[in-house]
Amino acid sequence: MLPVKKCVCLSLALIAVLSGCGWMTPPPAAESEPPPEETPEPSPPEETPEPYLVKNPEGTTIGERFNPPEGFTRAEAEEGSFAAFLRGYPLKPDGGVIYLHDGTIKPDDRFDAVLKMDIGPRDFMRNTNFLLRLRGEYLYGEGRYEDIEFHFFSGFLFPFSKWAAGERISVDGSRVDWSAPAAAPDDSPEALRNYLNTLFIYSNATAIRQDLLQAAGIEAGFVFTTTGGAVIADLAEDENGRMAVLLARGGDPEQEGYVVRNPGDRENSPWFIVPANGILQTPEGELSVGDLFLFRK
Repeated sequence: MLPVKKCVCLSLALIAVLSGCGWMTPPPAAESEPPPEETPEPSPPEETPEPYLVKNPEGTTIGERFNPPEGFTRAEAEEGSFAAFLRGYPLKPDGGVIYLHDGTIKPDDRFDAVLKMDIGPRDFMRNTNFLLRLRGEYLYGEGRYEDIEFHFFSGFLFPFSKWAAGERISVDGSRVDWSAPAAAPDDSPEALRNYLNTLFIYSNATAIRQDLLQAAGIEAGFVFTTTGGAVIADLAEDENGRMAVLLARGGDPEQEGYVVRNPGDRENSPWFIVPANGILQTPEGELSVGDLFLFRK
């Protein structure tokens, strides 16, 4: 048996050996892996704004077919006003053609829309007579029969109320009176058409001036009597006070009315943004806002 002292020494020596071999040292802790980086979700693609379009091909009236130019706001139109009547005037489907009174197609591309306006071989609606028809239809639709009266170029006042009562005119040169044989009273739409066609025979750009007043400013429903005549069928304005007008007109020979194209500004056509000098360059010639008129009634 070994003495106790030798046993202790051997035990210590054994521990030292084992320690040197690493048996008594705990293994180093494994290094932890970093968490995976989060992949950001892709941003949704930016939406491309829809381009602003003036023309709405599906619109059935002037107001529905044409939006005001970008940045402009359509002017207010009081219910029952001539301006509201014009804005609501029906249009032929987009792409329609202009027909002349004899049923032939007008070979023309100076328009952006055609008014849904019946015209036939018995119509004499040349140039400014188109304005008289619009005004007559408006007053008739409002039940203002007594206000439907216009002048012949001779100065003779021709009221629809007399015509609707059955009275008829007799014309001898520049002399006109109501001495013709009477007809049956009739205030139907067809009677209005017959009245207007009679008026058109004896009216022109000079005669219509008797039924107009010089305008101050620019409003929908105001008319031009130069270059065949035109009417401001709609009006818009921007925040800087600039005005844009939409024009409708007839022509010679007798033809359906149409919305005038603006060849100088295809992006905003048929609108004409009124320049500082007030001169509009239309396909039919220059129009000056200083030559605007409004109907007396």
